[in-house]
Amino acid sequence: HPSKFDTRLTLGACWQGGDQEMSQYFRGELAGLLIHPGKTETRRVISCLHNCNESL
Repeated sequence: HPSKFDTRLTLGACWQGGDQEMSQYFRGELAGLLIHPGKTETRRVISCLHNCNESL
């Protein structure tokens, strides 16, 4: 369902609502990233991503 709140895609940090700021920044390298706006992957695809060697 659509969110009642403004949303923002964030990669590499966590939003700390109580402090109203980003923290716990990611430091490293990503093997890849796929974004499919407006689409949701099937359980089969998500399971495959979690079970591959690189993992999520």
